[in-house]
Amino acid sequence: MGAAAAPARLAGHRAGRRAWPAVAAVALTALTAYDLTGAVTLAPIRAASGLVYLVAAGLLGHAAWDFYHHRTNRVVSRSLAEFCLVLDTLLAIAVLVVTLRG
Repeated sequence: MGAAAAPARLAGHRAGRRAWPAVAAVALTALTAYDLTGAVTLAPIRAASGLVYLVAAGLLGHAAWDFYHHRTNRVVSRSLAEFCLVLDTLLAIAVLVVTLRG
């Protein structure tokens, strides 16, 4: 999840199990911001570099993560997981379409 979520993980570790939902929400927010930043930054790059496919794979991986949380109804609310699942999938498709057409 990167450096953005490290303080949240540390705080959750020190606070015990009760802090886990708040820690997970912060980590999920950081991961989503990371995905969106990567999609916006790397979308214009030509497909030959392969980085665009990495961004699309990351977005689809995050969509799978959201699907899991939607099914188990844990960590985040179902509506948030569903919204993020749809957003990540649409962004991945958009990145691929822009890359392949461009």
